[in-house]
Amino acid sequence: MKKLIWPLCLGLLIASCKKEENNNDNNQDPGGSGTPAVFDVVGQLSFSDGPHDIAIKDHVLFACRGDNIQIVNISNPSSPTLIGTLEYPQTTNNFEALYLDGNTLYIGCSAVSGIYAMDVTDPEAPTALAQYTDDIFAGTKLKTYSIFAQNGQVWAAGSNGQGSMLVRFDLQSGNLILKNFWEGGGTGNAVEGIWGNSTHIYLSTADGHVLSFDQANFTSGPLDDFTFQAEAGHEHWGRTLVGKGNSLYWADWGAGFVTLDISNPSSLVATTTLSNSVYIGQHPDAEGTNVYDVALDDASGKIYLANGWSGLLELNQSTPGQVNNYVDYKDNQYYCLKVSGDYAYVGDIAAGTTDIKGIKVIKIK
Repeated sequence: MKKLIWPLCLGLLIASCKKEENNNDNNQDPGGSGTPAVFDVVGQLSFSDGPHDIAIKDHVLFACRGDNIQIVNISNPSSPTLIGTLEYPQTTNNFEALYLDGNTLYIGCSAVSGIYAMDVTDPEAPTALAQYTDDIFAGTKLKTYSIFAQNGQVWAAGSNGQGSMLVRFDLQSGNLILKNFWEGGGTGNAVEGIWGNSTHIYLSTADGHVLSFDQANFTSGPLDDFTFQAEAGHEHWGRTLVGKGNSLYWADWGAGFVTLDISNPSSLVATTTLSNSVYIGQHPDAEGTNVYDVALDDASGKIYLANGWSGLLELNQSTPGQVNNYVDYKDNQYYCLKVSGDYAYVGDIAAGTTDIKGIKVIKIK
C-alpha cells in the first residue's frame, strides 16, 4: 500500500499509508457467497468520504474527493483493493472531476482552481504531466467541476466564482496551454456537466439548462439554451451529460433524466423526459428521481443511472424513457458511476445515512 504525493515540482514520492476497509457488508446489501444475481452488490471498498467522480483504466479505478485521489485495483470485482492515494500538498484542493482520454487522466479542482493531467499508461503508477492553476485572466480562476477531452484538446468547465465558465486548453509537450474562454452571466449556474463531439460542446448548468456551442467559435456564446418546467418539489440540478450520435443524455437530479436530440445544435429538442411522476408511474415502489450520473454500455445497448438515494437504474438506449430495472438498497446515495465489463462501479457518498462511503461494485449482467 502506498501514498503518492504530487508536489509542486510535479514529481511523485512514495510513502506508507493506512489500508482502507474492504468488505461486503452483507447486513446492508445483497451479495456474499454463491453466484450473485444481477443487481447484487458483489464488492465494496470504504473511504472516509464518498467519491465525487470515478474513472477506469484497464484493471484500475480512480476515485476523487476532497484532497486526494484513490487508486483501486478492480481485477477481482468482489474484492476491490486500494493500491495507493495520490495527494497534492495543499489542504484545499476539492478534486471534483476525472476524465480519461487514452493514457491521460485529467483532474478538475474547485478550490485551488484549475486542472491537472496525469500519464496513466501504467495505471498502478501514474505520473504527473501538467497542471494549470493560474488565473484565466487577471483576478479570475476557473473552479473546475467537469472536463471533456479528445486528442489533447481539453475543455474544462465550472465557475468563475459566481457564474458559469468554459475554458479551452491544449496539452502540448507536457504543458497545458490556455487557448480561450467563455463566461456566462448570472449566479448559481456553475457548469456541472460537459460533453462534446467533433464539432460542438454541450454544457449542463446547476440551474437546469443545457447549452450548445460551436467549438470553432465558442467565445461568441451558446447556440441554444434548453430547459424545461420541472415538477413541483423535484428541482433542477443539471449534472452529467453523455452523448452518442444525435442523442445527448442528461442527468438533471430531481427533475429527472432527459434525452435530447442534438442533430441541430442550434435547436435542442427533448425526445424523452423521465420525470419523477413518470418513473413512479412505471415503478410505484421506487423512491423517485435523484439522477446524478449517466453511463452508457454500448455492448448491451443499456443506460445506467446513478440515482442518488434511489440507487441504480437500468434503461435501454432505444427506449430511454422506460426504466427496465432498478435497485434501491437501504441508506445508499449513489453519486457517480462507471460501467466496465459485467459490473457497474458506483461512488456512494451515503450523505446523512449509516451506509458506508466509498465504491460499490454491482453485477449488471
